[in-house]
Amino acid sequence: MKIRHLIFFAIVLAIGIGFFVLRPQVSLTRLAAQIYSSPKAPFTFQFPEGWAVDEKGTSGTLVLFVNSAPDHEGDFPLPASINILSEPLQGLSREEYIRTSKRNLQQYSSDYTITKDSAILLAGRDAHVFEAGFTSQGHAIRNRQLLVFAGDTVYIITGTSLASTWDSHRQVIEDSLQTFAIK
Repeated sequence: MKIRHLIFFAIVLAIGIGFFVLRPQVSLTRLAAQIYSSPKAPFTFQFPEGWAVDEKGTSGTLVLFVNSAPDHEGDFPLPASINILSEPLQGLSREEYIRTSKRNLQQYSSDYTITKDSAILLAGRDAHVFEAGFTSQGHAIRNRQLLVFAGDTVYIITGTSLASTWDSHRQVIEDSLQTFAIK
C-alpha cells in the first residue's frame, strides 16, 4: 500500500513539474485595459497600465504615454515614456527611410549605438525595429523604436527610459509596441 502511494505521489509530482516547465511562458507585464484610439490618426495602441496620456502634440507627437512614477538618477528625473508620431515618406522607399532614420539617430548623439536592428511583420504590415543606447544631458538612455509603414506614411513609436532602469521597463514597452495597429 505504501509503495502505491509513493508511486502515485511521484507521478503527480512529475506531472506537476512537467506542467510548470513545459507550459508557455506568459508575460507578467500589465497593459491598460482600455485601448487608445487616436483622434488624429487611424491607429490604436494599448499602453502600460497606470501611465498618463498626453495629447498636447509637444515636439510633433500624436500622443505621448508617460509613466506616472519617474525614475531618478541622482537629481535627474526621467519617467519612462512611449511617444507616437507620423510623417510622410516623401517619396522615399522603406529601405531609404530606414537608412535615413539610422543616420539621423546617430547624428542626434555622438554615442548613439544601435544594438538591435531588424525588419518585422506587425499585424500584417511591414515594420522595422531599432533598439539603442545613447547619452543625453550626461545620462545613459535606452530606447526601442518601431517604424510601421502604411501607404505613404510611417508611424514612429518610441519607448524610452534611463539605461539604469531599462530592464524594469523593457518588457512592458515591447508588449505595448506590439499592440500598435492601423485601423
